[in-house]
Amino acid sequence: MGKASITIAVNARWNGKQLDNAEKALRRLTTLSAASSKSTTADLTKQGGAWAELGGKIYNAGVKTEKVGKMLTRSVTVPLVAMGAYAGKTAIQFDTAMANVRKTTNMSSEEIEKLARSAQNLSTKQPVTAETLLNIEALGAQLGVAHDKLESFADVTSGLDIATNMNFETAGKQMAQFANITQMSQDQFKNYGSTIVDLGNHLATTEADISNMALRLAGAGTAAKFSQADILGMSGAMSSLGIKAEAGGSAMTRIIQDISKNVANGSDVVEEYARVAGMSADQFAAAWKSSPMEALEALVEGLKRTSDSGEDMNVTLEKLGINNIRNSDTMRRLASAGDLLRNYVDRANNAWKDNTALQNEVDQRNESLASRLQVLKNKVDSIAISIGRPLQEWRMILRWKILCLKTW
Repeated sequence: MGKASITIAVNARWNGKQLDNAEKALRRLTTLSAASSKSTTADLTKQGGAWAELGGKIYNAGVKTEKVGKMLTRSVTVPLVAMGAYAGKTAIQFDTAMANVRKTTNMSSEEIEKLARSAQNLSTKQPVTAETLLNIEALGAQLGVAHDKLESFADVTSGLDIATNMNFETAGKQMAQFANITQMSQDQFKNYGSTIVDLGNHLATTEADISNMALRLAGAGTAAKFSQADILGMSGAMSSLGIKAEAGGSAMTRIIQDISKNVANGSDVVEEYARVAGMSADQFAAAWKSSPMEALEALVEGLKRTSDSGEDMNVTLEKLGINNIRNSDTMRRLASAGDLLRNYVDRANNAWKDNTALQNEVDQRNESLASRLQVLKNKVDSIAISIGRPLQEWRMILRWKILCLKTW
């Protein structure tokens, strides 16, 4: 209601004490909000003060009580109640996520508060809620991520949720497990994410398929001294050929283990590996020990070369000791694809080194209308959290006091 529309009528029925109480309530609300958000509080204080000032003028002018009541109810009470309810609900959800972090870590209250502020800040820049980010950090802590790496873990995991066909639970769990198996430094979460995204963007497969395959190859690959990027590249190559993670993972694991065992024991089969790869037995053994991916690539390309020259690939695989149906099918598909394995492993290593694909993809997705609307909502929720947390504390204190009074 504008000033010009206020009907001036002297009426002493308006209770000045009630107006003072309303003004005090507004001031208490804005004071509580100030504990968490100075900017938001400033706005509320400004609004509350303006209404209180107008109320005083209304009282002095003598506007009829019923008009004042309707105006304050419509313009102040209802919006504030709605805002308080939303802020309270949002804050409760956020505090629940904080409790999840508290359950999975032994972090101090100050450290958890720092994580919470960081989650709020990150949520205003990308379409992932602050509550979700805290739940990702709780998952990370449960999976062995160090406390000082939880923020980067959440950043990368939420990025994979945005940029790939994996949800954050799957992406976070598989990334942490891959890191644990391969002894990948937790400083390299972003390298992992960038490599997965780059391969998914350029190969005839999905990020979820690559991640599933990589997790199954991680143990044998690490034991044979393949790098993390090598494992991801090989996983991308295999899944792009339609090899399923369950079958392909166990098949390649067995192949890698057999080659490692034969090289270590100096088996006669090493001579056949070397012949197919186009090198001497000593050269192949040395290559497998120092650069196992290069040796495997040479073996796969050699299978293609010998087949093209007239050798029966099934017979050659039999001589190599690769006679299980799954094992031979995996090697046959890789060999038939020529230098695909080498190309995809090279791409994986370049993506790992560049370490930019994940952020580039997230930035592109964030430009969509849906993402921008979610970010806008996250900004509103961040303000609601800042208001709602102290407001909920005030409500709890008030309820406790009322209970004490009733008991007394």
